[in-house]
Parts: sequence; structure tokens; C-alpha cells
Amino acid sequence: MATAGSETQQQSQPRRRRRMVARRWLTWLIVLGCVLVGTGLLTFQVSLWRARVAIEDRRHSAAERWLSIARCCWPANGEWHFLSVIVSRRAGEFERTKTELKNAFDLGWPSRELDRQQLLAYAQTGQFTQVGQRWSQLFQDAGSDGPELCRAYIDFLMTRFQLHEVAGIIDGWRSDFPDDPGPWVIEGMISANQLLWSAGESGFQKALELDPSLDDARFRLAETQIRQLKFSEAESNLRLLAKQTPEVIASLAHCMSQQGRLAEALTSLQAAAKTHPKNIQVLAELGRLQLMEGDYASALAALEEALKIQPENTEFRYAYAQALRNSGREQEAVEHFERVNEATKALRDLARLTRQVVSHPDDIEARFKVAEITWKWKSRQDGLAWLLSILDYEPTHRATHALLATHYSEVGDKDKAEAHTRMSRGE
Repeated sequence: MATAGSETQQQSQPRRRRRMVARRWLTWLIVLGCVLVGTGLLTFQVSLWRARVAIEDRRHSAAERWLSIARCCWPANGEWHFLSVIVSRRAGEFERTKTELKNAFDLGWPSRELDRQQLLAYAQTGQFTQVGQRWSQLFQDAGSDGPELCRAYIDFLMTRFQLHEVAGIIDGWRSDFPDDPGPWVIEGMISANQLLWSAGESGFQKALELDPSLDDARFRLAETQIRQLKFSEAESNLRLLAKQTPEVIASLAHCMSQQGRLAEALTSLQAAAKTHPKNIQVLAELGRLQLMEGDYASALAALEEALKIQPENTEFRYAYAQALRNSGREQEAVEHFERVNEATKALRDLARLTRQVVSHPDDIEARFKVAEITWKWKSRQDGLAWLLSILDYEPTHRATHALLATHYSEVGDKDKAEAHTRMSRGE
């Protein structure tokens, strides 16, 4: 019996040892799991904190990296999605912003903070009706969103041509964010809109000193240089652009032709016309260069297409009239030259009138003259914006409603045309 008990005890000892080893391994695994979970959660929280700091410092690439690290360590929570809302909105990725807003809401992030982000997104995307009278609410707590908010508010003011208020916003923006090129870009755009090409050039140059990667500012800089006949400088800037759009190609061709490289310019434009047959800048520049080369039939075809797209453009019409005359179609040319002469007389006053409106924004008659000249001889869309800005000051201005009725009738919006016709009659 003793022998049998001894044998049983000897057999049970290895089993006990195996159980003890298994328990030790299980304990270690549990400890390791706790360490990993704790480390993951800690890394997640630290990464979110670093992302918040980067957002506040406007280091958006760094914020994106920290958010990516956080997502690798732990499932995204409401705060992660909220921070992603800010980063995507500032980057102009508004579809992503919309998605992240919904995710943050679903995960219980405070609706007050999400409402503010939604309002900022409306402002940045030009949905000013949605913003309504809440601009002051946004500015009271602008924080590091200052540049985006200033830019959106300036866009709002410029759609209404309330340029007298813009200078103060630019000064505040520049003071609060001295390393931001945005104020200089806006200043350059305003100067260019007033045909102050040298001042516009200066603004864009200062913006590019702060951030040489701003392609839009560089393109605008080149355009101001072209207006000042600085074709070599403009060409150098255009060739630095990362993306050669049809508009860039057309401007480059203009610079090349003005420096005596007509064949090179034509080759470039003809290639662009094959891939972008309806681009108005390519068509117009191609027509002008074909006119210079003496290919009048091709010039007429290109310029006629350009005028179909933008019949109010006086520069296009002048080139078209020249092509008609050189093709022996004198009577038709005379009709177009007469329209050009009428436009030139009107446009000669445009810069002066625009500056008058900037100085005296409530001068309704000067504002209407700018709107009328712009709509008739320069740009239908810009003219429409000027006309609508008049109604902010004087909602019953009959001449404005009459021209708006003409505009909407021309574009086929019967309901708006009839409504403005009634308003023009005082009904």
C-alpha cells in the first residue's frame, strides 16, 4: 500500500510542476498584457496631447503625425475625431471634415465645440448665409484659427466689395500671425483688383518670402509682372510652379511671344488646345498669337470660341476685330471696333471709380457705375457680385434691379429675372 501511494505521489508531482509553470506563464502574460494595454493607452493620450499642442502652434503636419501614432496605439475616440476635424478643415479637406464631425458627434464629443467647427467650415467654404450674423461670435474665440477666420471674413467682405473694412482685418491678422503669408496675399489681390500692379507685385513677393511654396501667389505675382511688361521675370516665376495648368501655359506662351519666341509659344499652346479645347485662356492666347503669325483663319476660329464663352471681354473682342480686318471683312471689323472703343472709354474710369468706392463705400451711384461697367465690358460674374453688393446698402435701388433682371434673363433664370423686373418698377 505504501509503495502504491508513493508511486501515485511521484506521478502527481510532474503534473503539479506543469500547473505551476502554466500559472507562472499565465501570470506573466497577464502582466505583459496589462503593460501593453497601459503603454498603448498612455501613448495614445500623450500623442493626442502632442497633436493638440501642434494644432495650437499651427504645425499641422506634426499634428497629423501625432494623430496617426495615436490611432496605431488605441481605437479612435471622440477627441481624436475632433482634432482631425480641425486639421482637415485647416487643410481645406472639407469632405473629410464632414466625416470627422459626424464621427466625433456619434462618439459623444460636446456639440457646442462641434457647432463652432461646423460654423468655421461654412465660413471657409463661402457659405456665408449659414454663418449669418455670427461672425463676432467666431472672432471672440478665434484662437489659433485666426488666419482661416480672417481669410473667410475678408472673402465675405470682398464678395460685397466692402473693401474699407478689409484693411483693419489684414492689420490684425498680420500682427497676430507675423509669419503667415496670408495677409500679404490678400493685400496683393486687392491691389491687383484696383489695377495697382506694382503694389500687387510687392504684396505677392512678400508672401513668397514667407512661404516660397505658394503656387497661387506666385501665379498672381507673374500676372502682375505681365501687366507691367516684365515678361522675363514673369516667365521665371511661371516656370517655378509645380503644376502647369492651362492658365499657366497660356501665360507662359504670352511671355515667350513678347520676348520674340513666337514659334515656341505657338507649339506650347497648340498642344494645350488639344487637351483643353474649351479653356478660355488657351483659346484667347492661341488666337492672338495666330493673329501675330498671320494665320487669320485659325485666329478667327479660336477667338470666336473665346468670345462665345466670355462675350463681354474687351481684349478678346479687340483681337477678334483685328483678325476680321486682316481677313478682309472690314464691315464686320468696324462693328466690333466700335464696341471696343465704347468699352475702352468706360473702362478708363473703372480704376478711379473703384478707388472712390473703397474710400466711400456708401456712394451708391459710384458703386453702380463700377457694377455696370464691369458687367458690360469686363466680367459678367464680377459685375453680378458688384450688383448684389449694392443691395446690401440700398435694397430698392431700381437701376440695380433692372440690370439684374437683364443678367438673369440672359442666363435663363426666368423667375429671378421677373422678380428683379418687378423690383425695378417699384412693385
